Amino acid sequence: MNSTVTPNLEAERGTTDGSRRLMRPSQLAWRRFWRNRRAAISVWFLLILALSVVAWPVALKCATTAGPKGAEFASRYDPDRVSEDQFVPPGAAHWCGTDVHGRDLLSRILFGAQVSLLVGVVGAGISLVIGVLWGAVAGFAGGRTDGFMMRFVDVMYSMPSIIFVIVLITTLEQIFSNRLGAVSPVAEKFARLLFLLLGLGAVSWLTMARIVRGQVLSLKTRPFVEASWALGAGPAHVLFKHIIPNVLGVVIIYVALTVPAVILYESFLSYLGLGVQPPMASWGSLIAEGTDQMNPIRIYWWLIAFPGLFLITTLLALNFAGDGLRDAWDVRSTN
Repeated sequence: MNSTVTPNLEAERGTTDGSRRLMRPSQLAWRRFWRNRRAAISVWFLLILALSVVAWPVALKCATTAGPKGAEFASRYDPDRVSEDQFVPPGAAHWCGTDVHGRDLLSRILFGAQVSLLVGVVGAGISLVIGVLWGAVAGFAGGRTDGFMMRFVDVMYSMPSIIFVIVLITTLEQIFSNRLGAVSPVAEKFARLLFLLLGLGAVSWLTMARIVRGQVLSLKTRPFVEASWALGAGPAHVLFKHIIPNVLGVVIIYVALTVPAVILYESFLSYLGLGVQPPMASWGSLIAEGTDQMNPIRIYWWLIAFPGLFLITTLLALNFAGDGLRDAWDVRSTN
């Protein structure tokens, strides 16, 4: 007797009201995802991190209006406040210690997480939009259009991605400075962040385009697509109403795996001094600041250990969540 549980039989189990009903494939996929312990823990960790990143600045702002003690608390943990408490090791007052300027390192890490996570999410969003549209159009059009579009992707793949991003960022900064001349520090700071997002987004969509193209080539010969053609649907209707919605499962998986890759790129560029610039902080720039303080006399280990720990655990959580999505949506991996 075959012991394999079919999706329909699996759908009939574990309903809250005890009735036997069928579940949609997407519901089954999310059900399998939450049964993956590593993926579920990773999602909860990411939610707690995101909540902390959002709540900490709000808490500091509210503390300034909460009387003398609140103002003292906000001043102590202000990520931009320079004090004489330099290189204080981790303790009760400063859980992650202080840096060379006496700033609380935990506050710097949480504020730096805003930049690192923003770069990861926006970079993945650029990959989603460009990669899905490029791959879908190439696979759907076929012929010379497909050949030209995918040869462009091959040319982009042949370039060293990190060098391409560095050249693109420096070129955009040169054009920006030549056209506008001297600008305010705030405008310069956000311009560098914008150029970083554009540079990382320019190389993050290539794998997505190839994956979507392969899925579209498989889907456009399916009976439901041919039926749509027979009913008189136009190319745009077939592409956006029937084909693209059926590749979203695969797209979600690779978007989840793109976020940690973009964060790692940003951290590396910031470590080299080509990404986020002071006083704005990211995890990569914080690690770079920590390495600058290493000397043969004394090593302030917490300046590297805590930003690196946040970076590593976040990347692991994102990868575990992405693997969980892949396993949940790939029915062939379930028994």
